[in-house]
Amino acid sequence: MKNRYAAVCGVLVLLSACVSSKKYQALSNRYENLSQRFVADTIRYAQKNSELTSLRDSVFAKYTKLENTYLQLKNDSITLSQNYRRNKALLDDLFEKYDQLDKSYKQLSSSLSSDAVTQTQNVSQKEKDLLILEQKLLAQQSKNDKLSVELQEREVRMIAFENSIRRMNKSASDVKARLEKALAISKDTTLKVEQREAGRVAVCIPRSLLFSGSSETISPQGAAILRKIAFVYKAQSGFVYTLSTVLSPVSTQLTPSEAGTFPDMYEIYKFFSKESVTFSKITVTPRYEAKAATSAKKVNENPENRLIEILSEPKLDVILQNLQSN
Repeated sequence: MKNRYAAVCGVLVLLSACVSSKKYQALSNRYENLSQRFVADTIRYAQKNSELTSLRDSVFAKYTKLENTYLQLKNDSITLSQNYRRNKALLDDLFEKYDQLDKSYKQLSSSLSSDAVTQTQNVSQKEKDLLILEQKLLAQQSKNDKLSVELQEREVRMIAFENSIRRMNKSASDVKARLEKALAISKDTTLKVEQREAGRVAVCIPRSLLFSGSSETISPQGAAILRKIAFVYKAQSGFVYTLSTVLSPVSTQLTPSEAGTFPDMYEIYKFFSKESVTFSKITVTPRYEAKAATSAKKVNENPENRLIEILSEPKLDVILQNLQSN
C-alpha cells in the first residue's frame, strides 16, 4: 500500500513538472517571436523615416530656393524703381529740350529774313534734330512703360509670397499660443514651447515631468500634461507630429534596435494613440550639454540626460500647395 501511494505521488510530480515546462516554453517562444517582430518593425520604421526625411529635406530645399527667389525679386524691384526714377528724370529733361527746340523753331520760322536760303537750311536742320529727338523720346517712353509694368508684376508676386509665409507663421504662432495657454507656460516652468523655422512648433518636456524616477509608467502629472497637448493637437488640422527623445552625445552611436531600449517612448506613443493623435515618426536625437554617459543603458537610467520633444510641422502636401500657388 505504501509503495502504491509513493508511485502515485511520483507520477503527479512528473505531470506537474511537464505542465510547467510546457507553459514556460510557450511563453519563451512568444517572447522570442515578439522580440523578433519588434526588431523587424524598428528596422522597417528606420527605412520609412529615412525616406520621409529625404522628402522633407527636398521640400525645405524648395522652400529655401523660393525664399532666395523672393529676396532676388525684392532686390530687382529696388533696382527697377531706381531705373524708373532715373529714366523719368531723363525723360523730363528730353521733353524740356524738345520744348526749347520747338520754341527756337517757331522763332526761326517767324523771323525769316532776306537770307532765306540760309535760314531755310537752318530750319531744315532743326526739323531733323526735332524728329530724331522725338524718336528718342518715344523709344525711351516705351522702355519706361515696360519697366513700370514689370515692376508692378514683381510687386504682386512678392506680396503673394509674403502672404504665404505670413500664413504659415501665423498658423504656427496660433498653435504655440494654444499650447502655452493649455500648459500654463511661464518663465518659471521647465516646460518649453518653441516656434521654429518653416512653421514648426516644438514642445520640450523634461522626462522627470512625465515619469517618476526610472519608472516606465507615465505618472498622473505626466498624463495630465500629455492630455492637454493632445487636446490642442486634435483641434487643429494640416499638421504632422514627431516624437523625439533627446539624449547625451552617446546617442549618436545608437542603432535602430538600440533605440528600442527606451520603452517609455512607447508608453507616450500609446498614450497619444488612445487620444487619437498619431506620430509620423519617432526619433532619437543627440544633444551636447547633457552630462556624460558611457552607454545607451546609462543614458536611459540618468533622467538628466533625457528630454522629450514633441514637434508639430505642416504636412508636406500643405507646404507644397503653398509653394506651388506662389
